[in-house]
Amino acid sequence: MSNQEGAAQLQETDQYTYEEVQILMNFVIRWLEIIHWTRSLIQGVIGNLPEQSSIGKELFLKLPSDFYNEFNKYYTDEEAQEFLNIITNLISDNWQLTNAYKNKDALSVEISKNQLYEVADRLSEFLARVNTYIDHDEIKKLLYGYIELKNNEIKALATGNYDLETQIFEQIEEQAILIGTYMAMGTIKKRRNEKSHSDEVETPSSIQCTKF
Repeated sequence: MSNQEGAAQLQETDQYTYEEVQILMNFVIRWLEIIHWTRSLIQGVIGNLPEQSSIGKELFLKLPSDFYNEFNKYYTDEEAQEFLNIITNLISDNWQLTNAYKNKDALSVEISKNQLYEVADRLSEFLARVNTYIDHDEIKKLLYGYIELKNNEIKALATGNYDLETQIFEQIEEQAILIGTYMAMGTIKKRRNEKSHSDEVETPSSIQCTKF
């Protein structure tokens, strides 16, 4: 999905409620927080910075919890827990990939990269399963694009190519916005469909009057 396609998706619906705009903003913000704090952790690990512990608490504890709480507003407790597990794996595997690059361990790099793609497969399958408005192949393509960029970013930092890393990170920001937007739009459509069915059940026309 390109930026133009993402914008076109936003135009599929003529009008959004305040709550729907909040869903869109919150999903995008959660993804942006993850990529920014992941970048900070990568820089900390590569540079042996003392703030690694504080960054780790934010990235491994607070952010997944925040995303869980947001996701749980629109999905079941079981679905939110599964989502939390997958997102936590995504963050952990990025950390492992960073250490592999730092240690110049080619085998570990390949293993970590494969693990990241497996997490993307799990997340794609999961989202498509819990929301029929999220297409498996589309979200998988977005997630694979994110992983490819993230791998290139870590590699650039590990080799001291900071100008390249900055350019790649700008692309990662765009990719995160696309992922967050796609997830949010699917969630909005799901909620609208559920509300429509609920309204049909409650409409007076569905109630038969008894003749006296």
